[in-house]
Amino acid sequence: MQSVRLISFLSLLLALSFFRPAAGELILDEDFESGRLTGDWVLYWEFGDSVASGYETRPEFVHSGQRSFRLTSRSNDGRENGSNIRRFFMPGVDSCYFRWYARFAEDFDQGDLMHWVILGGSRVDNKWSCYDSTAGRKPTGRDFFWTFLDTWRDWGRIAPPGRLGFYSYFPEMTIDKDGHYWGNMFAPETPFVPERGRWYCYEVWVKLNRPGEHDGEQAFWVDGKKLYHQRGIRWRDTADLKLNSLMLDVYVHQSRRDNTCWFDDVKISTGYIGPQDSLSPKPALPDVLQKSRYYHPFWGYYYPNPFCPVTHIFYSVPGDTPKEVNLEIYRVNKDFRQLVRTLVHEGCAPGDHEESWDGLDDSG
Repeated sequence: MQSVRLISFLSLLLALSFFRPAAGELILDEDFESGRLTGDWVLYWEFGDSVASGYETRPEFVHSGQRSFRLTSRSNDGRENGSNIRRFFMPGVDSCYFRWYARFAEDFDQGDLMHWVILGGSRVDNKWSCYDSTAGRKPTGRDFFWTFLDTWRDWGRIAPPGRLGFYSYFPEMTIDKDGHYWGNMFAPETPFVPERGRWYCYEVWVKLNRPGEHDGEQAFWVDGKKLYHQRGIRWRDTADLKLNSLMLDVYVHQSRRDNTCWFDDVKISTGYIGPQDSLSPKPALPDVLQKSRYYHPFWGYYYPNPFCPVTHIFYSVPGDTPKEVNLEIYRVNKDFRQLVRTLVHEGCAPGDHEESWDGLDDSG
């Protein structure tokens, strides 16, 4: 007979703490209102021009203020084409949040393959190391890494612009059947396909690993809702690799028509940023849990207890602005307190949230 182990929270402590998002250092705040991109911006690298791309002033294509930035990949008889702007922030950081608003044109249809927003990791002594003929090449852990937030149409099976997901280059990536090391794809189990013709708030968090360790992470949110979170990534083997560039891009591999995307209100910070307007509403909690005796608006509750194999932990973020949250589980007795698992260490929107715990520690 298979044995079953019930775990009780009577011997465990849930620690929930909130941190003000202002603690994050703001690296970039670009709303395009100045009408010029200077300094560490690079415009139209390899592809693009100021005729089809550039500042946009038509109100329906501006998220806030008077200007946004338009990027158009032009029709090129089925050959590659694109348009991009890139921002360096050297020497770089080990953990970073990238937030932007974007709107795909109502007729946007890239066909099969495209790249969208690229987060780059170069050496601190060479900001171009992640852009030096690295496509199709496996990183060594000492030269570069990439992660893209891309849309993927799965060879026409998904409506344009496609489902959202990561496309990543890292030292342990797997090889493609054609013998090249193209980016590995990671996406939510439930696909998210942006609606064309409307603005969304996108945010990506990348945390680098300690050199040689498997403790790197990446996650993304849409309109303040976290859709995907990946842990256990080995991005690098040296501290000389940092996160240090952002590229807004519309690059289409086989461009047979013009395709446009507008960008606005771009920020880079070491702390969670969140939407600048209204926050996405959270679903109501189940009635049975709303009445739970464990509930407290600044703490939370868990159900069931004891549990096997999973318990659900519900907590509430107070106030009306996003906060960075730590949700940790400790093993405690009268003599010691030992960290068992960190379930949440990220920015969260106000309101009710749910996490699940399977009884395992951080090592699995």
